[in-house]
Amino acid sequence: MRPLLEGPELTFEQALAALRSATGLQLLAFDEQARRGRYYWQPADRFAKDVIRTALGYPEHSDAYLFYEACNGSGFIREQALRALRGRDDRLVCAAILIRIEDWVPQVADVAERLLKDVAATDAARHFFEFLDLITALRSRRRFEPHWVATLEPMLLRSKWRDARRAALSSGDDDVRLLAHQLIRRADEDAAPDTLRIAISDLSPRVALWALSKVDDSAEPALRQSLLHEGLRSRRASIRREALRRYCRSGYGDLRELLHAAIFDPAHSVRTVAAFQINALFGESALPRWREAFDRGNRGEAMVMALSESGDAQDDARLRTQLRASRGRIRALALRGLLRIGAADSAKLLDAAMRDSSVFVVGAAIAGYAFGTEQLAAATLHEAFMLAKAPAMRARLISASRLLPKWRRLQFLLELCASCGEADREPLNAAVATWIASANRTFTEALPEQKAALRSALETARSTHPARFWDHVQRLI
Repeated sequence: MRPLLEGPELTFEQALAALRSATGLQLLAFDEQARRGRYYWQPADRFAKDVIRTALGYPEHSDAYLFYEACNGSGFIREQALRALRGRDDRLVCAAILIRIEDWVPQVADVAERLLKDVAATDAARHFFEFLDLITALRSRRRFEPHWVATLEPMLLRSKWRDARRAALSSGDDDVRLLAHQLIRRADEDAAPDTLRIAISDLSPRVALWALSKVDDSAEPALRQSLLHEGLRSRRASIRREALRRYCRSGYGDLRELLHAAIFDPAHSVRTVAAFQINALFGESALPRWREAFDRGNRGEAMVMALSESGDAQDDARLRTQLRASRGRIRALALRGLLRIGAADSAKLLDAAMRDSSVFVVGAAIAGYAFGTEQLAAATLHEAFMLAKAPAMRARLISASRLLPKWRRLQFLLELCASCGEADREPLNAAVATWIASANRTFTEALPEQKAALRSALETARSTHPARFWDHVQRLI
């Protein structure tokens, strides 16, 4: 168990306890490691029986020894270990059955299948609920599915295991909770509405979204509405968004009021769905309500983002007030909005944004140059680089040199190579390599005076910034 557990070296007793208490996924990983490098040159069948006899010689530890041999690299030993596990009421027996039932050796798989049917008919089957994580992992394998359909699923759905199914809902594994909910929905119809509500409240999007997909199957409209309201109160934006979509399709009487509230949701995805639905279903635009909220003092990130993405020329003044906000994210949103609505002084805004201390604002400015009509000047980029202190910001500005003309870009990079320190070496090397790769795709010949300046800058860069690509750059010049 040592490779699977963190901490100091384990004693025999600690390893034994760890094996007996391991989760299904840990035991699956243990099987994969235990089979590596265990080869025997003795006659296989006779030696397999000797190994099992040795394991059975320690009755108090035989469950662990036999599980260990069920993970052996030899199919003979795996088969004999499974045969020796027959009739035992032990969790490691169930783990060995699950792992070996899709074994690539037919004889081993046959023994595991017979053992599964025997255990499934007894109270020892309760141990399978401890390995729902292992079952969910194995269900992705094609050879396992027939055993799931024929034996495992019917056994897990039996009425005698009602409490075990409920107990699995408290698992910390998302996949286990999802499987438990699915089993309860099929086996315990009287408990299905309550567990569906629990599933919708689950913090795992997989579990909650599955539950929302089953809401439409509920017969009572009041119950469906109550369950969807549960989804709308979720802490996860993806769950609130899906609940809102389903609520809109249901057409409840309070839908308009609910959409009016949802357009102010802090999550972008929920606001977008609410704005679309209120326009599609009621012919209303969310923009006037966003403006009203902004004018009343709601200057949070959600409102600035809404105006940035949906506003028009009427929102120019509102967005400009946020160019001086304390948070860089909000300043970046305001800049994007002004560029989107086509502010008359966009060149001035972009030039100022390149000198901002926030990486979000600088990123928005670079995107504005990349996708807009304004051209980035080398002097602006160089000044922004000199002002930047954070390595991430400087790396981003080096990458932005791709927006400069071919030879001006090389000049900029050569000048930085000659003056920058060790922290900027990696992004500069990457930028020069990118320039070399794209140089022959842009057929712009350098003017004589440009070539002279480039050769001079190249010699300076060689002396201060050793690299293997300078000869290639010289040939391209």
